[in-house]
Amino acid sequence: MARNSYIQHIYNDNDGVMIICFFQKQAEIFLSQRTFEVNMPFKRFHDQGYTEIIFAAWPERHGNVITLARVIVSQQRQRTYMLCFQRVFELLSERASKPIEWRHLHKGPNCFQAIVSDMDGKQMAGKLLIYVANLYGMGS
Repeated sequence: MARNSYIQHIYNDNDGVMIICFFQKQAEIFLSQRTFEVNMPFKRFHDQGYTEIIFAAWPERHGNVITLARVIVSQQRQRTYMLCFQRVFELLSERASKPIEWRHLHKGPNCFQAIVSDMDGKQMAGKLLIYVANLYGMGS
């Protein structure tokens, strides 16, 4: 997909359908944040068999929540959430030409410092933890 498209990538494989959406400017804003939120508003696509995952932030200069990326998935498994993080951060890094860094691993000034999530335990266990473990060779 073109860099300036809202739909950045559509995956349709053995892991189900995953549609990753953000504009170039959203990628740049996302990677300038030190914190972000991951939210799953079940109502939007749930009747059609899909779940929406929203990455958002509250930049002080804007004074309200802004959506940074949206992912629509057809599965609700741990692997789905792990792939969501992996694919979103790969695309963000590529589009913004900036590496993804985590404060506790990289110790740099431009790292993500915190994530707020309203997902339940089984979803959380699958998404970020496995993604980071695999990213740094700590996974099984």
